[in-house]
Amino acid sequence: MELPPAYTMLHWAAQLWIIGWWLRSDSRRFGIAWVYDYGFFLCIAWPIVTPYYLVKTRGAKGLLVILGFIAAYVGAAIAGIVVSVGLTVASGRQ
Repeated sequence: MELPPAYTMLHWAAQLWIIGWWLRSDSRRFGIAWVYDYGFFLCIAWPIVTPYYLVKTRGAKGLLVILGFIAAYVGAAIAGIVVSVGLTVASGRQ
């Protein structure tokens, strides 16, 4: 099944918004200043900035947060596969 283009755009925008919201609220809690063009910076560099930020603000515990994010992502993918296979088997198609 092909996803509608609007979903792809909405998914991308929502992911950046959630990461930006979390980084902004968390950085306020730790008192860390950000760059002026925060949106563009986040859009380009979030895969590098987020792990760096977590390790810088939390030390070694930041690695546990990163592993938690990875575990949630992989767990959701596995749950989706299990549900998909379960529905396929339940409907009698192979």
